[in-house]
Amino acid sequence: MVWIWHTPREAADFGAVDYGFNPVPEVKGLTEFATERITIDTYATFKSRNSASRFKALHVPPTSSTITVDHLWKEIILSFVPCERIQFLPARMIARGGICDDFSVMIPFDRVVGIDKHRSDISRMIDNEHGTHIFAIKKLVLRPGCLGELHMARDKQMDSMLLVSDKLMEALSGTGQDSCFSSVDEYNEFLTSI
Repeated sequence: MVWIWHTPREAADFGAVDYGFNPVPEVKGLTEFATERITIDTYATFKSRNSASRFKALHVPPTSSTITVDHLWKEIILSFVPCERIQFLPARMIARGGICDDFSVMIPFDRVVGIDKHRSDISRMIDNEHGTHIFAIKKLVLRPGCLGELHMARDKQMDSMLLVSDKLMEALSGTGQDSCFSSVDEYNEFLTSI
């Protein structure tokens, strides 16, 4: 089974989190969607009015579209994803009551065509000689076996769609936080509710 990694459900309780990279790496598109290693020394900074202890209580704190993980999840992910196929940039959380350097921004490099564009109900898409770029989906259908032997990959057609294998999801969820994973059915239920 393939799972969709999304913003943790706890995000609704946290409100806005501002972030940026310092210095800003020169990559095509958003830093968190890079497809190759970022070679400059950069780190992410997150600012929030919430307490630092609330962020430290989670393995995956809600940090906007950027996926940020703690040291435990980083080690689990590296036991499934080869280090040359992923990068973790240091992250600093500046929050009420303290500064926390216990997290890393995760940038997976692998890409797969996971979304079945012919069976999904897609509301915004560009399909031309440069490829398919999906911006919005009403109903998601994934191609069977789309991850192959991989445990984590972004969809080539929709960079914001991060797919995770059943084994990796189970290992991460075993730590007590599973609020950032949805099955395709759960994801589609969410899509119909918005």
